Amino acid sequence: MASLVHLMHRFHFFFEVPQLFCLLCIPGSYGTEPPDAIAPIEVAPGTTARLLSGSSAGLGASTSSKVSVSAGPMQAQCSIQMADFEMSAGSTVPHELPSDLNTCMLYAYSGSGTVNGTPMPPGSVVLLDASSVDARRFEVSAGSSGLHFMLFAGKKLKEPVAWRGPIVMNTDQELMQCFQELRSGQFPPKRVAWDYKRIATKPKE
Repeated sequence: MASLVHLMHRFHFFFEVPQLFCLLCIPGSYGTEPPDAIAPIEVAPGTTARLLSGSSAGLGASTSSKVSVSAGPMQAQCSIQMADFEMSAGSTVPHELPSDLNTCMLYAYSGSGTVNGTPMPPGSVVLLDASSVDARRFEVSAGSSGLHFMLFAGKKLKEPVAWRGPIVMNTDQELMQCFQELRSGQFPPKRVAWDYKRIATKPKE
């Protein structure tokens, strides 16, 4: 008899910060959070969300006042909102971006659905321009197989982008320097006293 296998998805996040942060030598932050620190919360009928980073404002839009979590455990130097949504088949969830954010990206990593009526097939990325007040609110609906998607929202940097593999910088020269640091073991640097790559070494609070 075949055993039931629970499918897990693993994500590794890097966020680009304003170039001024680098010029001022403001250090980045790195870390790991255990699953129990990112508990699912119900934001709409048939829909739960894990708030990874940023404010809970707008989660479920009309029901956001009932969300008990005020902020995600992952810290960032810039204002962002990052959440993992799990939707059952046929469910719908509204969302409204916080007022200080003006761009949003949705990644459908399992299942399919629609965003404001536009199809969102498996593996697709939807980019939303929320620079106007009218565009801050949107609605996601799950298809017949349900939908799991990641939400990433932030502020447009309006800076040049140099990208190769997992590394994003402003210039090709910065990319070369970063890869040199990566090969020599200097990137990413440790910013905590414990080994952030191994969650078991995180001190108990």
